Amino acid sequence: FDTWQFEKEPDPTPTPAPQTPTGNDGQQPAINPNQNVTPQATVEPPKTDAAATKTVAKVKGIKVKKSGNKAVVTWKKVDGASKYEVQCALKKNFKKGLKKITVKTTKATIKKLKKGKTYFFKVRGIGNGVKGSFSAVKKVKI
Repeated sequence: FDTWQFEKEPDPTPTPAPQTPTGNDGQQPAINPNQNVTPQATVEPPKTDAAATKTVAKVKGIKVKKSGNKAVVTWKKVDGASKYEVQCALKKNFKKGLKKITVKTTKATIKKLKKGKTYFFKVRGIGNGVKGSFSAVKKVKI
């Protein structure tokens, strides 16, 4: 079956005949079944806050200097960023030994690193709840 329906029991109260629209001369308007019907009113999408649509540029110019068992990471300031997230890890895929810190300047110090290990660093800007792309990965042996 393509379609089906329940039969409705007849209503004991009479219903008034439906009103049909008529033209000025009393005749019903002609309806073309092949005519496309378009809605008269259109709904506009809600406007978004301009600050929420801003993007944060990718961090560039990342440098890492080692000093004892810590590393000092510096980078260039980025448009749209009010703070920065710095990630440090023992693996290039940032799955092992991951450390994250957030700073408001273009310099961060990662402490308590192990001598003889190679660490990978990357930075991204954050502004107005939007996170930018990570910088290129830098590696340093401590």
